[in-house]
Amino acid sequence: MKAPALAAVIAGLAAALLLGGCAGMPWPAQQPKQGLERQIIVTLADTDAGRASAVARELQIALPLEATGQFPLGSIGVQCLVYRVADGASIDATIRRLRADPRVESVQVNQAFDSRGTGIRAAAADAARIVYSLAAIRADAAQRIATGKGVTVAVIDTGIDSSHPGLRERIAAHANFVDNGERSFTSDRHGTVVAGVIAARTADGAAALGVAPQSRIAALKACWHQGAHGGARCSSWTIARALDHAITAAYPGRPARCADCPAARARRSQRHHRDCGCRRG
Repeated sequence: MKAPALAAVIAGLAAALLLGGCAGMPWPAQQPKQGLERQIIVTLADTDAGRASAVARELQIALPLEATGQFPLGSIGVQCLVYRVADGASIDATIRRLRADPRVESVQVNQAFDSRGTGIRAAAADAARIVYSLAAIRADAAQRIATGKGVTVAVIDTGIDSSHPGLRERIAAHANFVDNGERSFTSDRHGTVVAGVIAARTADGAAALGVAPQSRIAALKACWHQGAHGGARCSSWTIARALDHAITAAYPGRPARCADCPAARARRSQRHHRDCGCRRG
């Protein structure tokens, strides 16, 4: 079954987070490979990396494509091939030809996404806004019922400053999915503020500043820190990898397709598909 699974997943995440489409924010001075212009992402309904490499070479020979990357998405059971469409070739025509190939499950342009807003304000202003926002949504009432204890929230953003006093002992895990992202991981401001909105406490730990102050954070860097005001720029490629990491970490061993699920194989009922926790494919 062909389905734009990757596009749907990325679009949903981009809408749910702070991302506002291609707003013209520049890439870092040295443009990362995950953000090159004229890139497309091709998914193959094939979990075998060796076979995917062979198909990748065949597609590159048949079409005006330059291979720039390859990665699996275990959560949905596909291999992703990343190409740059040759200068002068039509991106739309190339995508149409790929979609007609029976080996291809989906094709999409590698989009860039920029954070909304005008930047990060001074720390005192940020704290005041957070306190006001918590009161406005009556977070204190919700926190009498639940505080996020036992929950880990994946923050797919820039890096996060794990040494920040308000996030002490809140960072459960971290991973980087962008070129050279380690260099600024712990000094990136955008992801740090987002993590604070979720899980921050005052420096002495006595009071909540986040909506779920007992939750923990998985800091997954899929965005590049941008400029003095702490904006963020991400791509479809980096978001997909970070989201896949979050899902597979939360559900280790979960079959990506129902064909891999013994219960669904044995009894083709919708209930057993749900029991397996997999998507029908």
